[in-house]
Amino acid sequence: MADRFRSDNEKPMRSDRRRPFGILLLIAAVLAIAAALLLPNDRSRLAADAFAAVPIELLVLIIALAVVPGVLRPLIRWGAALLLAIVLIVKLADMAAFEAMARPFNPVLDAHLLNAVWDLAVGTLGHAAAVGLTIAVVLLLVSIIVLSGFLVGITASGVKRHRLAAVSVAGALLLIGWQMPKLYPASQGLHFLTASTSGLMQRHATSLAASLKDLEEFDREASNDPAADIADDVLMSRLGGRDVLLFFVESYGRTVLDNPLYAPSIRPLLEQLDQTVDDQGLHAASGFLTSPVSGGQSWLGHASTLAGLWVDNQRRYNSMLVKNRQTLIDDFNRAGYRTVAVMPAITMAWPEGTALGYDMVYDEPNLGYEGLPFNWVTMPDQYTLAALDRFERLADRDQPLFAEVALISSHAPWTPIPRVIDWATVGDGSIFSEQARDGATPQEVWADPERVRTQFRLSIEYALANLDSYIAERLADEFVLIILGDHQPARIITGETDNRDVPIHIISDDAQIVSDLAAALGFTAGMTPPDDAVAERMSVFRGRVVETLSSPPGTVNDGVAGTRSVGPT
Repeated sequence: MADRFRSDNEKPMRSDRRRPFGILLLIAAVLAIAAALLLPNDRSRLAADAFAAVPIELLVLIIALAVVPGVLRPLIRWGAALLLAIVLIVKLADMAAFEAMARPFNPVLDAHLLNAVWDLAVGTLGHAAAVGLTIAVVLLLVSIIVLSGFLVGITASGVKRHRLAAVSVAGALLLIGWQMPKLYPASQGLHFLTASTSGLMQRHATSLAASLKDLEEFDREASNDPAADIADDVLMSRLGGRDVLLFFVESYGRTVLDNPLYAPSIRPLLEQLDQTVDDQGLHAASGFLTSPVSGGQSWLGHASTLAGLWVDNQRRYNSMLVKNRQTLIDDFNRAGYRTVAVMPAITMAWPEGTALGYDMVYDEPNLGYEGLPFNWVTMPDQYTLAALDRFERLADRDQPLFAEVALISSHAPWTPIPRVIDWATVGDGSIFSEQARDGATPQEVWADPERVRTQFRLSIEYALANLDSYIAERLADEFVLIILGDHQPARIITGETDNRDVPIHIISDDAQIVSDLAAALGFTAGMTPPDDAVAERMSVFRGRVVETLSSPPGTVNDGVAGTRSVGPT
């Protein structure tokens, strides 16, 4: 072994001017690898102290490059380069996922999102810019692979020239790092070694395995149907034939009520809605539910609510469709309702609509909107609701209506912001074209995070103002209206929080229905949930609604506090 270490180190010194440069390059390569291994996978933890450690993986690599036989050294070199590239790509993917969805990236669950990201980029930036962004991402990935090979190659060459010194330094650091906590257990500052990257990759591997195993558990959950034993003539009988409208408001999360950037503007709008409900002789109750997602993937929030299952990833969603899980849509079909979906963000074929069993799906092509889009947002919420009324609510029909409606004006990029107009002038929507030309471009807005947050707030203000106008001017008949956020917005809006709660409001002309649903779900009267309200998962919604609306008045969770009606009784 001593002979092996002697090699190059014992050769006579040469007056090689490149030697200092080579040593500096070696040091730079080693430091760059260390930085890559220490790089956090979450931007919120990106700080100088995150790099104040020595990665064990780097020390092990240096020792391996120094001591393994020459025939194996190339395998270690290229294997290490590949692993370093994978580590960097996974960490960058995690950063993006944390910003968008407040969780790490999972390739098993998230690969399908590439299409959604492309559609959002095209709708926000335009086709040419989206292509440019895609090319930039591909070049970044290629650069990471090439750079990883270069850095490990420089390190391998340097270790070959200075084997004894490399092994001595790396071994000493490992020994000191291993023994120091035992010798000085109270001195946490001396615990300078870390294997954080190995731990991260182990967690990712465990997560992938758990994702596959999760499908087995999901199948067991899906076999329990809360409406299976309820007779058709009893199912939803409490409604007395009332229309049921389920409005999902895009990115309407708890942050709008808790965050001081938004609450001072949003809470007064809910108070105004309270007044409107009271003026119309209606009744309301509100609370929170926890969405399975944050920042995107709205369909998983819809599915969790409709199916009564925790659908927190695409594999569960696909399994739900394949297994033909019964949902609220099936419940209302059995109860004699006409079931429709109004989905203005759906611009292409949507086979899930058929699989879910709607009688009719109104997507962007058949909603009849003739105005300009608001960037990614295909049409303003006011037109969506006007179309719902024209095609369904105010049309001649012999069945009550269950409508699931996606209100998307509060979807990124949050520019331009629509304005509520006289309902009589909505028409085919061409009147909104002038509004669609107003305001800053997405590129201008997204250049300034503070401006992004302001635009988000304005979009929620519009969404609530539009709902207030709709309730005041359009809902004069018997109905149950459920307004529910689909998920919290991304971290650029919420800040560093893992909270996934969304507000939910139930409004109806029937005080007893509101009171009983509030009791079943733990909600309180009015349009503003209390600050200390505890949220349950969206997946509880279907079972409790079905039980309540299929039972005699006042028999489900009777006597639960905090369910008084708003307005005349």
